[in-house]
Amino acid sequence: MNSEIVLNNTNQDDTYEIKLQVGDLFDDWNSVYIAVEAYAKQQGFVANKYRKDLDSIDKSIIRYQEYVCWKFGINQTKKVEDINTHRDTVSGKTNCPWHVNFYFEKRASAIKLTQLSDYYNHQCNSEIIDLAPKNLKLPHTILSKIEHYTVSSYLGAGQQYDLLTKEFPEHHIKKKNLYNAISKFRGVRIHNEFDAAEMLSYLLKQRDIDQDYIVIPRLEGPNNELTGLFWMTSQQHNDLWPKYNDVIIHDNTAKTNRYDMALSLFVCIDNNFKMRIVGQALIKYETQAAYEWIFQCMLESVDNVSPKVIFTDGDPAVIAAIRVIYPQTQHLLCIYHIVENVKKKAKSKLHGDSVKKFVEDFYHMRNSYSQEEFELRYQNMLIRYELCHFYFENKLYPNRTAWARYSITKIFTAGVESTQRVEPINGVLKKHVDRGTLLKELVIAIECKLEKEASYTRIKDYYESNPSVGLPSTYNSVFKEIDNVLKVNLAPIPLSLQRAQMKQALLYQGIMISIN
Repeated sequence: MNSEIVLNNTNQDDTYEIKLQVGDLFDDWNSVYIAVEAYAKQQGFVANKYRKDLDSIDKSIIRYQEYVCWKFGINQTKKVEDINTHRDTVSGKTNCPWHVNFYFEKRASAIKLTQLSDYYNHQCNSEIIDLAPKNLKLPHTILSKIEHYTVSSYLGAGQQYDLLTKEFPEHHIKKKNLYNAISKFRGVRIHNEFDAAEMLSYLLKQRDIDQDYIVIPRLEGPNNELTGLFWMTSQQHNDLWPKYNDVIIHDNTAKTNRYDMALSLFVCIDNNFKMRIVGQALIKYETQAAYEWIFQCMLESVDNVSPKVIFTDGDPAVIAAIRVIYPQTQHLLCIYHIVENVKKKAKSKLHGDSVKKFVEDFYHMRNSYSQEEFELRYQNMLIRYELCHFYFENKLYPNRTAWARYSITKIFTAGVESTQRVEPINGVLKKHVDRGTLLKELVIAIECKLEKEASYTRIKDYYESNPSVGLPSTYNSVFKEIDNVLKVNLAPIPLSLQRAQMKQALLYQGIMISIN
């Protein structure tokens, strides 16, 4: 390379000053690239490769290259700007005239710098060139990490950013580039036109291996479109449902697969007070007919053993389906969803402090311990909030036995009042699936969750099977006879709750009062 390099010993630092001049010769195109990059960095701007011409006969030979300043050109919008539909945008383009051309003649032995326009129309700053789009491109090592974190570890953008900035402190990782890379790698997983067939084939293969594994597909239309799928593992069918069908929570969650099929979960509470999935289904249309199909599949799969109590949200389609398929089951509504709807109704009809007071009065009414007290408070609310009269009489009151405390306290619910206890399960699943997930990947993610639940139970049972000796306590001294009866009839977690009540009983202080 014959470009001029001047050694500058200013401030006793060995720095090389690079100058480009017309007529400079270079051995290869890599030398050209290195020289241009070094020169641009020295001057405080970024040079981009703008044009490349190949040999007319041998396309492996580069004959011509042109580099321009990163601010070359004028930003031209591709669409008609509409202030109502487009946000304000800015561009850093200044149509900078700096450029340099290199040419490799056919009979020459070196590449020659043939043209140089060495002036700018903007301020150069060597401290900000690292922020240029060209220098912010993520290298292959970081892209490989992002691919692993996205496809295999299912980490979110925030988690990935924290890990990458600590692992690669020398790189300036722009969040926009990280988001684009994550979207790219997520998109790789969703292009599979045979996904539904592969998922169904996978489940049917599981059923062939295990005869107690239940798979019921729902195919509709001339093209046999998969509009529903119900399945239960042998453990769910043989162990969990027979033991824990007293209280079942049914909940739907969205954004778990690329086809927007709703994931429908049946969840129970086991002897360790842990939430366990006892059945699952996918449905394309959340209609009464679809829910009736799900509940009928569950009923037939468990030998017509209906749940004693089932909690759901206030979806009218679900409520109607349960009345048809589970007429003997006590259907209770999620108080969380009811309160959320009450808040929305209050905000639409009332204003100011009346909204907060309305919600407080609703809680006060709902928590009544007798039907007479409930009815009295209900009538008071009708008088106080006339604007909500229709909502009370047509939406809330007809289903009062499904959410009012005076009714629920007479039923064994294992402490459940809402479907919110399913949210931790949904949260775990959504760490591994999203709206781009294939159906087969969703099925495998649920299997992993089921295995973790079973593993926890095995470990818990192992430790509880080992005899242990503790210090004397209230329950094995003062309440010893009662505790012996409870040990025979209660599982470990309910037993521990009763023992806690025994300890608290000695802290109660009775005070005689006179009622006059």
